[in-house]
Amino acid sequence: MKTYVGIDLGEWLRITIISPTRGIIAHSKHELPGASDARSEKMMEVLTHALENLRARLPPCEGVGIAFSPPETEPRGIILPSNTIHPSLPYISGAPVLFSGPEVSALLPFFAPTPKRAWAIFGGRARIYYEEPESNATIRVIDEQNKTRFFAYKACPWIMEPIRVLLDRLGLFDSLSDVEQHAGIIEDSAGVIFAPQYSDNEYKGITISELKPGTRRPQIARAAMESVGAWIRYTVAEMAGEGTVTELYAAGSDSSSDFLMRVISDVTGFTLERAEVRNAVACGAALRAAKLNGESIAIPEAKRFVPKRSISWRDQIYARWISASKL
Repeated sequence: MKTYVGIDLGEWLRITIISPTRGIIAHSKHELPGASDARSEKMMEVLTHALENLRARLPPCEGVGIAFSPPETEPRGIILPSNTIHPSLPYISGAPVLFSGPEVSALLPFFAPTPKRAWAIFGGRARIYYEEPESNATIRVIDEQNKTRFFAYKACPWIMEPIRVLLDRLGLFDSLSDVEQHAGIIEDSAGVIFAPQYSDNEYKGITISELKPGTRRPQIARAAMESVGAWIRYTVAEMAGEGTVTELYAAGSDSSSDFLMRVISDVTGFTLERAEVRNAVACGAALRAAKLNGESIAIPEAKRFVPKRSISWRDQIYARWISASKL
């Protein structure tokens, strides 16, 4: 049995192993030390330990795909000038690096770029990508047809902050699923807004506005999720122009929440699409490596979230959020 290894070097180290005959056969996730510096000795230690556990139970690796974030940081310590893997790494030692590129290029097997689509990686530090002409872009990638494409990129480390405030600072809820359960009880956030505050382009924090006597936890939970959606709409509009994007491809750890994806779709008006696979970036890197080696592997299905609320409703939510925010 042949295998291909996909490695996602982002805020976490994620590994996905696929086989042309059996599809996805293994996943793993490992905490990284601080920032994602692929050249650090600590990064190599974490990767070595993760791969050591795979060596004994899997057949030899045919090739490796590596995706990385931030997109400007290529993992040169892992990849040798000969375009093979560093010999100190178990299991994949000496295997050819068939694919290497920024994380957005690993998502192309799932959904090809269109002028109406943006990509969002939801997690501890969210990122949004949008295809642009070369003059406006910051990232260059090669797609599956060997065509050069250019993307604008924006780091959005605070975009999930409304939910983190509820979990980590106020302690009103135990987990994201707890927030979801309360938010799902009602359809109306009673005007509550989680508004980001910036000064001289520096993030200062979140204010919670329109809290009134009798405001309940479900309304606060829903307001936090709606505010995440409004923040995404604002960020995408900054990058692409208001009304340009109609579809958003979602990946990353927080995209696994169906309820959050539905709320974001309702507030933004975007149709959200998400591959039904864990570790989409690592999986995409493995798929691209396999394809470059002549293998044909079925692409995991996608789940779609279509906006259900009216245009007037979403525009009202967005207008209140803009009014309360200092951007």
